[in-house]
Amino acid sequence: MDILLVVLASVIPALLLYLWLRSLNKEKEGYRENCRKSMLNGIVSSGAIVLSCLILSIIFSLVGFDKLPPLARDAVKCFILFALMEELWKFLYFRKTLKKAVGVVSYLDVIVFMTLVGAGFGILEDIVYAFTTSVGQGIVRGVTMGHAVYGFVMGYFIAKAMRTSKNGYNVAAFLIPYFWHAIYDFTLSENLPRDQFIFDFIPVTLAFLEFIMVFVMIVFFRKARNKPEYNEPIDRSEDA
Repeated sequence: MDILLVVLASVIPALLLYLWLRSLNKEKEGYRENCRKSMLNGIVSSGAIVLSCLILSIIFSLVGFDKLPPLARDAVKCFILFALMEELWKFLYFRKTLKKAVGVVSYLDVIVFMTLVGAGFGILEDIVYAFTTSVGQGIVRGVTMGHAVYGFVMGYFIAKAMRTSKNGYNVAAFLIPYFWHAIYDFTLSENLPRDQFIFDFIPVTLAFLEFIMVFVMIVFFRKARNKPEYNEPIDRSEDA
């Protein structure tokens, strides 16, 4: 019964976000279908992420990864196995969504699709975590919607790069969610000295920022759908 409650607490916010974003521009040709594919691609990306992590784990073991100090092993896991692989594959599945999107795609659509790819992966991850976390932790994971937030940040800067042709936005699109994700995971490590206030302050602060970003994200989508600059079609010739 507790597992069911954790699952519901974890996935309902992301599902509500999906339904809301799917209805933002429901009259637009192909929009709902593109939203559905974005969400599904986020879920499917988990397979590539697991496989990549498994291969890297084998490689690390062969080169003596197990001989590293516990904290160094945690750093490698958080910064490479988890954050890097997850953010990289979510981005690649977003690119797949964008290439195969139906109809005209706007700059706002780019942000919506990347957000939903993140939400899709986050739902599956939260279901897996439901078997090891409490109801309270499930609620926190659900309302902060970490992967949807990372997707929103990534999508926002990708859209900025597409609008301005400035590569700096592409760099920000990956590095900001990557380091946010990696640092959050690492500061939850059991091998960090838990008597140090900073190692409790950082993850709590980052989780609180994710919670705040959920509201920022909602306000942004509500306003951007009525702004012409966000509804201009993008040139997908390079993605064809």
